[in-house]
Amino acid sequence: MELRTLYKPVVAAVRKIVGEASKRAILPDAVARVVEEALTAPTPKTRYLVGTDAKLRALMVRLLPDRVSDKVLTWILKLPH
Repeated sequence: MELRTLYKPVVAAVRKIVGEASKRAILPDAVARVVEEALTAPTPKTRYLVGTDAKLRALMVRLLPDRVSDKVLTWILKLPH
């Protein structure tokens, strides 16, 4: 089977999810504030999480094994599996 055919449903699902996510995306001002904080901090953190989605994802990755985390994310995003 050709790869394009194999991944076509996944690409379509991701496009749909990105479209839906853009409706509830974090405001640019919130991201800009965090970027400013990072740029002006005397000792900046390695990573900055902006928004509830990012914080929940980070928590999930810390608490769950990789395979379980992947399955949960696939289910949440309604990706074909």
